[in-house]
Amino acid sequence: MKKYTEQLLPKYINATKRHEFLYGRGILQEDNDPSHGTRSHNNLARQAKEQAKIETLLHPAQSPDLNAAEDYRISSSSECAKFHSLPTSN
Repeated sequence: MKKYTEQLLPKYINATKRHEFLYGRGILQEDNDPSHGTRSHNNLARQAKEQAKIETLLHPAQSPDLNAAEDYRISSSSECAKFHSLPTSN
């Protein structure tokens, strides 16, 4: 959680604020991971987002059907497994 709050979240907040400035609205989309401050009001990540006054959009934690990158990772892993299990000829 410390890595998310100290290293990643400030970058996400800045990108969201930049998008809001350029296009009128910026929304930070996160899954429902506890480190994102979604379950506790005294979480540092939640406090940082509230202080920055950014809008957040939540979706279920680790939901590959709603997360295109996760879906891609799963399908590419399956493809890699198929490739590595092919018989080789000598």
